[in-house]
Amino acid sequence: LVYVVVAEQHPPLDDARVRRALSLAIDRATICATLFDGRAQPASGLIAPAHWAHTDTPLLPFDPAAARQLLASSTSPHPRLTLLTSIERLRGDVARFVAQELTDVGVEVDVVPLELGTMIARLNGGDFDLALLLLPEMTEPNVLRRFLGGAFVPPEGANRGHVADPELDALLDEGDREGDPTKRRALY
Repeated sequence: LVYVVVAEQHPPLDDARVRRALSLAIDRATICATLFDGRAQPASGLIAPAHWAHTDTPLLPFDPAAARQLLASSTSPHPRLTLLTSIERLRGDVARFVAQELTDVGVEVDVVPLELGTMIARLNGGDFDLALLLLPEMTEPNVLRRFLGGAFVPPEGANRGHVADPELDALLDEGDREGDPTKRRALY
């Protein structure tokens, strides 16, 4: 799963309208069809469709007009952001595509390709706005706690976006404790 992690605590990314606008501005279907040569599909969440815990949720639409409107109503209608990526060629191509999509709705983006160790150090230190990352296929969804749980900000885990949501934490903790797969699936 290729995804963009957002440093939610950094202005203007602390404004949910800006984060939502970024999401609406990215044409995932075109990325999958072109850069991944049709060998990928847009994700509707962090759990793969073939996984037992996957649930069908609607895909977020590609809607640049709505993205522009959200940005116009936000605390920062014309933000300038950095997007970290690895030096691996395909991820660099995806990062540049994403940067162009964001530029098209009024967000200036500087793509910064980094060697993996340097990128991880910057991510763990919170020294970024956006980063293009890869989440390995999970066998057990409780791994999401390490990526999204409020207690798992580096160095304790991999919550590099510093997601801090008590409701999400409670759901992730409950999913980790629940033994019944049907109830766990509903929680995840």
